[in-house]
Amino acid sequence: MKKIIYLFAALVMLAAGTSCERDLTIFEYEEGIAGATFPSDVQVFTMIPEDGNKIMVEMVRGNSKGDISIPVEITDYTDGVFTPEKSSFDFKDGETSAFLTFTYPSLEDFGGETYSIDIEVIDEKALEQIAMTGIEAVTVEATRQLTEVSLGEGFFDDPVLMEDAWDQEICTTVEAPDLFYLKSCFEKGANINFNVKNGVFSIEETVDTGCFYGTGYGNFAIREANIEYDADNNSLVLTGILCLPAIDYDFCEYFGEFTLPEDFDVHEYFGI
Repeated sequence: MKKIIYLFAALVMLAAGTSCERDLTIFEYEEGIAGATFPSDVQVFTMIPEDGNKIMVEMVRGNSKGDISIPVEITDYTDGVFTPEKSSFDFKDGETSAFLTFTYPSLEDFGGETYSIDIEVIDEKALEQIAMTGIEAVTVEATRQLTEVSLGEGFFDDPVLMEDAWDQEICTTVEAPDLFYLKSCFEKGANINFNVKNGVFSIEETVDTGCFYGTGYGNFAIREANIEYDADNNSLVLTGILCLPAIDYDFCEYFGEFTLPEDFDVHEYFGI
């Protein structure tokens, strides 16, 4: 019995001694291969004055030796609001991070909308520089930082989509006083944003309701959206066409009415 114990102890010590002498290098990149990747497939930015009207998208690499440039394809969904300074991520020798800078106009021009940009490595030679388990494409989302101000609670009547009615909060913001929104109107987190300047109302052409129809179908939306003030009822009337943009399908005409809070001053806030 003792011999077995001693033999086992000797084997453990041998194994321990062997493990201490092992090469602990897990992986080495081939010379000239960057082992690059985006840190994640989505990078979200909150635009603030201190940023100096720019956002900086990051790419990292595992092999910091040498200078290397990785070209990318940029798909702009901002209608040119965001301008890239170049179309590549350029690493200098010793650097593990490189940045692609996008500039944008004055923050005063922004409301609560989210801007989106896709960046992808598609060049065959450039793809060779991506790590084996690396991320080769990223979606960039940027929204202006806004301080919410509640303007009270009214009542929303929706006979079409939800076939229901409910108490509804309306808000604006400190930084963008012309921006208003019905907070989490149809679904939590899905605001109905609109702008009012000198009594003139405007709203995005297509409003995402946040209501999910099903896999492959996406969310319900209201296209050709329009919002107007109804003085007779002290309400806002939202109209358009209820649809599923993901499959380009229209259901019917949409109509919803938001009765403003009793103490809401339309002259002060809407300029009416």
